Amino acid sequence: MKKTTRKPKSISHRADKKGEFISDKDKPDFEKIPFDYPGGVDAYLQNEVRPFRADSWLDMKSAKIGYEVRFTKYFKHESDKHYVEELEMKISRTEEILAPHIDFLEQKKYSEYSDIDEIWFSELPEHWKAIKIKYLFEERSEKGFPNEHLLAATQNMGVVPKDVYGQRTVEVSKDLHLLKLVKPDDFVISLRSFQGGIEKAYYRGIIIPAYTILICKGLRIEYFKHLAKSPVFISLLQQCVTGIGEGQNIDYTTLKNIRVPVPPEDEQLQIAAVLDSIDARKKEIELLKKYKRSIMSDVVTGKLDVRGVAVPKFEAVEEVAEEADDEVDGDAEEVDDEG
Repeated sequence: MKKTTRKPKSISHRADKKGEFISDKDKPDFEKIPFDYPGGVDAYLQNEVRPFRADSWLDMKSAKIGYEVRFTKYFKHESDKHYVEELEMKISRTEEILAPHIDFLEQKKYSEYSDIDEIWFSELPEHWKAIKIKYLFEERSEKGFPNEHLLAATQNMGVVPKDVYGQRTVEVSKDLHLLKLVKPDDFVISLRSFQGGIEKAYYRGIIIPAYTILICKGLRIEYFKHLAKSPVFISLLQQCVTGIGEGQNIDYTTLKNIRVPVPPEDEQLQIAAVLDSIDARKKEIELLKKYKRSIMSDVVTGKLDVRGVAVPKFEAVEEVAEEADDEVDGDAEEVDDEG
């Protein structure tokens, strides 16, 4: 089990008449420093903090020493072996079916990896970095814009105006000046983000103050929009939840001190391009489904003549197709109606 010591630091400082540092109480922050960090506390400050915030210093008076037990890391649910084997067969079969359509994506590993001690990944390509979220984002907490559009944080459309979303949401009719401003390309942590990831904003507007608004500073937006919606990242968000039942919410104080993978900028763009291409193909499939629904009744009742239509060869795999339909339907239902 890993022993850690918790050391608070100030983002900026001044000195009093005796030459002692005076912390800026409006900008406090904390670090969890492992006992076995090479070089100790001073080395950690120099290597892990000052590259991002050069004027940081340690307030030893508020230091706390203790142990951290990550239950989600050391205690896991027992898996049903039969279910796992069956799932592996389905995945393998699905890959065979999809291979002709995504042959551009050659599956290969990087040549060298580095071990990383983080709660949601254990290794990264040698040339990637692992950087804490608080060094990659700034929080936006601007208020006083009552005339802006009311926004909704949705899991299938991102952060959009409520009239664009078009479905029922909780309406805010007073104290609009207390709502937070959101700008395009901001990321919003909503009350449902632990279920569907962090949402990208596509419009300017205002949203309820309970949400955390992030401005991307150290990552390409194109890359993070996929990272923020990936299953492994959503699993991380679920480890940062506080409260129970309907009162569950993501504790950003915990989340911001967790590191995320940071590839070189050109690789971030390449990763985004590959995933965008797959998204586009998914949309093609959805459009085909809509087209099928639109003509199905006319075809089966004789209103459309399909004689002579060339039918391409295909292999029907009903079980996989049914599961894919369920997944699409499930995504459509996962929306945040608290915006």
